[in-house]
Amino acid sequence: MARAEYRGCENLVFASIIKDDETGYETGEVKELAGLAEVGVTTEQSSETKYYDNNPAIVLKGVGAETRTFTIDHLTNSLLAELTGQMIDENTGAILGGGDGVTNPYFAVGYISETTDGVKTYKWALKGTFQVPDETNTTKNAGTDSNNLSLVYTGIATTHKFENGGRKVYVALEDTKADGTKLDLSTWFEKVQTPDTLSTFAPSA
Repeated sequence: MARAEYRGCENLVFASIIKDDETGYETGEVKELAGLAEVGVTTEQSSETKYYDNNPAIVLKGVGAETRTFTIDHLTNSLLAELTGQMIDENTGAILGGGDGVTNPYFAVGYISETTDGVKTYKWALKGTFQVPDETNTTKNAGTDSNNLSLVYTGIATTHKFENGGRKVYVALEDTKADGTKLDLSTWFEKVQTPDTLSTFAPSA
């Protein structure tokens, strides 16, 4: 088996969730979010071992929310307010942050990760919220130091149950199948992809 490591991430995009209920799942337009430098993914997990006849016999597991931490470049005030549900002053474009008036909008978020052997994985997290990002500002000096943002996205399962697999947190599809066939994923980010849209992607010509 060929060995590879993760090296590369790109094309961070998002779309607002318009509808997510028993009758369907709909999103708004897919839009560019920011330049992407790094992605970290963690999943809440718990387990408990049950003992019978003085031996460990059963392991019960639970899986919770997923947290994706995106290291990105600068966000404009309008985009930051849209992602985090904060108010914007219509006359000046100033963020009116904190306190009353903060909503909790849900979004889908997509991006591409890559390995050292060139295999790219195209991903969509289907439902989650963004936290106000951590920000660090330092004085200018004679060097070239600068700071980026850490944008945290907490993903949860959709309310809508897809025909392919039921409720989902995310979908991820490699552009190279096990037999070496390349998939044509040129339309992956034209809309939010779900478990029920995967059959539309065919091998490249």
